Amino acid sequence: MDLKSNIKGLVLFILLSAGFSSCAQTRTGIVRSYAYYIERTPGNIPDFAIEAPVEGNKDPRVSPVRKVDTSIVIYIETKNKLISWDTAWQKDQPYLITAFAVTDIPTQPGFAKEGEQILLSPAKGNFLWQLQLSPLRPKGGRLLEITHEKLTLKGRYLGKRISWKTGSLSDLIPFPSY
Repeated sequence: MDLKSNIKGLVLFILLSAGFSSCAQTRTGIVRSYAYYIERTPGNIPDFAIEAPVEGNKDPRVSPVRKVDTSIVIYIETKNKLISWDTAWQKDQPYLITAFAVTDIPTQPGFAKEGEQILLSPAKGNFLWQLQLSPLRPKGGRLLEITHEKLTLKGRYLGKRISWKTGSLSDLIPFPSY
């Protein structure tokens, strides 16, 4: 082999390496996620709701209905602080994300439905975030029911759009607040 063919091979290798590395996906630095939903029931005084009228009766009847407030909270471990989250999706239901850095490590979000205490702690050098999801009213009008199914989180990292799929939602019984 002569010097001229070695230089051509080296130049070709450098150009191909640069081209392949520019097509590589951006690593997000997301390590793992823990997805929960929490059902809170108001105190022992029921709210009153108006039900549909009974057939043949023109006046609606008022009956006590206990309202349940369900919320979704996700804990996500990352290798950096540069991710900004904006929306989440479960089926066709969009959610707005509010992110909080968890500084009290290890954190105890509550108990699993079976009674086991949940304790979360990121690996050394990693960060833990709490993402609180607020439902957005879809274009169809009504909010969809929260299910155990996975969520897709969407955000930005280093100027690029990213997405992350959580595991299935687990029931969480939070610590009582006083």
